[in-house]
Amino acid sequence: MDALTRRVTLVRAEAERLQDYLRTLSPAAWHHPSACAEWEVGDVVAHLARGAAAYLEWITRGLQGDTAPPASAVTAASENATAGTARRAQRAIAIRHSLGDQLLPTFQARTAQFHDFLVSLNANDWEQRCYHPTGLQPVRRFVDLYITELGMHGWDIRSQLESVAHLSPESLPVFLDFMPDLIRWTFHPGSRLPAPLRYRFVLTDHVLHIYDIVITGDQAWLAQDGTDPAYSICQSDIETFVLLAFGRLPLPVALAQGRMHMAGTEESISTFAQCFRGV
Repeated sequence: MDALTRRVTLVRAEAERLQDYLRTLSPAAWHHPSACAEWEVGDVVAHLARGAAAYLEWITRGLQGDTAPPASAVTAASENATAGTARRAQRAIAIRHSLGDQLLPTFQARTAQFHDFLVSLNANDWEQRCYHPTGLQPVRRFVDLYITELGMHGWDIRSQLESVAHLSPESLPVFLDFMPDLIRWTFHPGSRLPAPLRYRFVLTDHVLHIYDIVITGDQAWLAQDGTDPAYSICQSDIETFVLLAFGRLPLPVALAQGRMHMAGTEESISTFAQCFRGV
């Protein structure tokens, strides 16, 4: 089984993992706040159901040579992070209300349809570029996008209903592959700094990973060489790093909980926390 086939299979596995959990919830739990600001559990599920349908539509159009934005599309560059978050929340809430007690069956049906569609694609389809709000993406990229959506939003739900919640180990390599894009998407720019700040993250799971996040104040990017001098050095496992990058686990909280250890000053902590506040 090649890497792409394994990831298509992981789409199904992550969806079924979340569906199995959702079936255990009481009616009241569906209205419990999630880790996404302004979103109830049901709103998160509505967002995921909509995402599966949207990805299927965009890929289908792209394979037919149509990469134009849908008439109702809002590009990522045309709104700030706050406006985008509010718009997505309003849309998810509206979908939840419209689906009512058909929310879970709809989520199950749409994820299954998306997975079956991916299985039907041939080798020539995977590099075809298709519309996405962040820019044209190859079809194979949508596989990883939906894995991260299912994994992180599943965590958003479980973390508010259980004492301990984790990302699935199988999804962590996919999240790491997304780090260069994620750092750009979640960065909050400010004034340009006198000199770039390099934060080195040493991930100490089974295989050592080193990632440098470089901040100039108005920009930030991910570097993986780990050779230049670092302003601060942080050590954690992969899951903690992923939750930090997604804004689910602020740096001061990760340090206070002992999930991350950092060699640096209070100023270095404050600067990073200000630049990466989540989306």
